[in-house]
Amino acid sequence: MPISKSPDEQRLESLFLSEKNSDITFRIQDKTFPAHKEILTQKSRIFANLFNSNYSQGIFSLITT
Repeated sequence: MPISKSPDEQRLESLFLSEKNSDITFRIQDKTFPAHKEILTQKSRIFANLFNSNYSQGIFSLITT
């Protein structure tokens, strides 16, 4: 049986999957993935360190591999 999501979880998932108001894009080979720094920062210490470091100074808008 699938677990139902709360309205807040549904809104967050919708935001996460939406290109609207995305503030960073990942380019992996020939595909692009819009994302939201705030969500990535909340979910990952690695992204939090990357986006909040003195080195980056918030200049990231595109990450490529």
